[in-house]
Parts: sequence; C-alpha cells; structure tokens
Amino acid sequence: MKVEVTNVTPLMARKWLERVAPFNRPVHASVVRKYRDALIRGEYVMSHQGLAFDTDGWLMDGQHRLHAIAELPDDTVFPMVVTTGLSRDAFLVMDQGMKRGTADALRRAKRAVEVAKLLAYFAYSKSYSLTAMVVEPFVDRTESIHDVIVSNAPKSVKTWSSAPVRSAAVLSVLMGVDVSYISRLYRGLVMSEYADLPPVALSLVKAVNNGNARCGNVSDFFARCMVMFDPRNANQVRIQINDPKKALAMVRVQFADIMHTEPAKPDGEAQAELPAEKPAFWRANPRTT
Repeated sequence: MKVEVTNVTPLMARKWLERVAPFNRPVHASVVRKYRDALIRGEYVMSHQGLAFDTDGWLMDGQHRLHAIAELPDDTVFPMVVTTGLSRDAFLVMDQGMKRGTADALRRAKRAVEVAKLLAYFAYSKSYSLTAMVVEPFVDRTESIHDVIVSNAPKSVKTWSSAPVRSAAVLSVLMGVDVSYISRLYRGLVMSEYADLPPVALSLVKAVNNGNARCGNVSDFFARCMVMFDPRNANQVRIQINDPKKALAMVRVQFADIMHTEPAKPDGEAQAELPAEKPAFWRANPRTT
C-alpha cells in the first residue's frame, strides 16, 4: 500500500471516475453538489480523507469528491491524500463509523446549531449546500441569544421546543424585540403556563391542538411564530399566513452580511460563483506528485 499527496485536477478526476469499482455505492447528486459548492467557496482543507484505489486500480473511496472536482474549471487543483494498492477487503470497513454532524464538526451545542442551520436554510434556500463553514457564522450570530431564551424554560416539549419556534424567537430578538418578552413567551408555551400568554399565542396553541398548524410544516410554522413573537400582534386572536416567503425574506435581510453568495431564485438551483481571488490551493498548470 502506498500513500502520497497528489494535486488532483478536474482532468484527473474525470479519468479516475472511469475506474470506479463496480461494487461501489450509487452516486448521489446532492452530495456531489454539496462538495462542489464547498470547493467553489474556498472551504477545502486537505485532511487524511481523500481517494483510495485497490490493487487492481479500481477507485474504492472518493467518487463523490471526484465528481465534484470534475465539474470545476480545468485550471483548478486540490492537493489530496491518495492511497493506492489497498486490499479489496478494506472496502468492507469503509464509511462504517458514526457520521459527524454539523454540531460535532463545529464543536457547538446541538440545539443552538439546529437553530442556526434552519435560519441558514431559510436564508439561502433548500438547494444550497449547508456545510459546517456556511453554518458557523449563523451560530456565532445566534447562539448567545438562543441560550438566554431556552434557559428560561428548563424542559423540552415536542412542538414548542422545536427548531422553527426557537428560530423565530431568536430572529425576533435580532430584529429588535426585547429578549425578556420573547423569553417569557417561549417559557409560557413550553411550560404550558397559558395564563401568562397573550391572545396571539393562545390562538396558535389552539391551532396546534386542532391540527390546523403543524411544526412539521416548517416554513409555515416558522412564519406563524414570527407573527406570534411580534409584541405588536399580542392582542391578535388569529394568525393567518398566506405566504411564508415573507417571513423567510426577513431571514435573508438579517443575515445578508454573512452570506457567501446571493440566495437562490425561487424557481432555480442555488449556484455558487467562483471567488474573485482564488484561494491559495487553486493554481494553473499544477504539477502532479
């Protein structure tokens, strides 16, 4: 077995993809898109995870990475650890470990990352690749607010502790609503302290109990919670949402300064653009080692 660092180019990637082992798993377009967009945004960092070929030259590991590189301009290059001469038996133990989630990668609290990830999802669109590096600035912006809000309600319940509710609470504070007002309202919902809730919150509780509002309909429920957390709507007795996109637009405005690229058009796929200045690992005419 031989291990070395190789400067991988799109041309090499396309060539190696002709040698994908027939026993390899199917290619998932969403994973390729996620890797491609991360590469374009300059998020690539070389690690021990790279490419692996068996003793017969079949590609055993790394096909999604290669598909992502193959879609990039020919003058780009990514140094990767390439292992050759691997035993065919090694395939049986590849990718068998526990998958590392975004919270694990960032080493941040899972619940705070859930909120940041949902807000990033709303900000960019569902087709944008939410890597840990994309989500991290959202965590930085929201984590301390989130912790203050949830610390006031020392338990978790199915609907009112869900990510859409917490995300709407955090965004409301970012938009200028007093955090103590949001914290009291959040606590009243989670702890079932209904006597302390304003009419608008009670109307949402009733809608949930009647099945007319569901946290599983994420964007709609988030939009309803944004109405509920606005103190100007405290005495409103009904929440009517005709278009959740209006609430999602609030997210894009609030986080516009930390977004890597323009949000996707509603009817199209998010397309990351090449950075004006290529990162250090992008260079023309690379020399393969």
